[in-house]
Amino acid sequence: MHWPFSRLETTLALGVGLLALLVLVVLLKPTPRSTDPCTYYASPTGTGTACTQAAPCLPGAWWPLAGPGKTLCLLDGTYRGAQGMLAPPAGLAGTATAPITIRALHEGQVLLDAEHQRSAVSLQPGNDWYVVEGMNAMRGKESLWFFGGSHNRGRRLLGWGGTEGQANSYIFSLGRQVDNVVEDCAGWGDFARKIFGGAQSQAPDSDSQWSGYRRCWGEWNGWPVGESNPTNTLQMGYRTRQQRFENLLLTWNTLGATGNPDGVVSFFYDCEAASNSVHGTQLLGSLLYVTPGARFDPSSLATALCTSDAAWHEVVFALPPGYPGKSPFSSISQPSPARQGNNRCEHCVSA
Repeated sequence: MHWPFSRLETTLALGVGLLALLVLVVLLKPTPRSTDPCTYYASPTGTGTACTQAAPCLPGAWWPLAGPGKTLCLLDGTYRGAQGMLAPPAGLAGTATAPITIRALHEGQVLLDAEHQRSAVSLQPGNDWYVVEGMNAMRGKESLWFFGGSHNRGRRLLGWGGTEGQANSYIFSLGRQVDNVVEDCAGWGDFARKIFGGAQSQAPDSDSQWSGYRRCWGEWNGWPVGESNPTNTLQMGYRTRQQRFENLLLTWNTLGATGNPDGVVSFFYDCEAASNSVHGTQLLGSLLYVTPGARFDPSSLATALCTSDAAWHEVVFALPPGYPGKSPFSSISQPSPARQGNNRCEHCVSA
């Protein structure tokens, strides 16, 4: 029997299929749901101030009652306006043993519509030890889901749609602090410069450390020429340390021309500023792919630019036929005072 594919092509195809199946199984096995009882309730039409189940409040009216160990449950419906979003006041925080929890009473039945005006969730520095679970959000102005502060967790979250003309329109963004993790999530949509992003601060003492995404799918759908750039599905840059990304399905799917795209994944920083290093980033057990027929302008699917000790392990780079001159992974060295080196891609497969 004559096989239409070479042994190598068949092996690569099987590798892509098996990894995709493995990641899909992981995505369909979410982390345990919060068992914390609801102590307060909010609804899209809430008018109460005690935030009880019988007289729910708007989410924005809950903050005077919030504190360590408290749980706000959102009733079903679509939340709009500034009081319908989740933006705690400065300094309001939980603790390691008693986080502040905000979750959908019925997962998937809560939608935060940011209306191109604001973030759906905005945890700023000082808003530490939060858990946000089981919600959908759309139409963010800048970051739709923003996890700043430290020690925050987002679980089972969906987000889609950015804002046209907005310079930094992200679906998910991790802030400039420590230990922020989003898991079991998905993001997509037009006018989102990034689907998954990280801290991009060149200010001293603004490092983002020990944060990342886990078991998430993202599809980059387009960003107009002339808008802020670069553009991609996952990006980490400027003063980020020990970030970890596990079991991600990262898709590139756009038909139109885009402004200065730089691949499905990009880890980078300013090569002329040695203090702004990106160090120790890990990409593990993930699949990066371009959908057939999509317009793909970058030279490679993934780039580590002026970074050090980046570890890529068990990553599949899938590029369909018809994209000549494209490479799976590029680690670019540039003359600069910055340290770059020891970047490695182990057990990586190109198909």
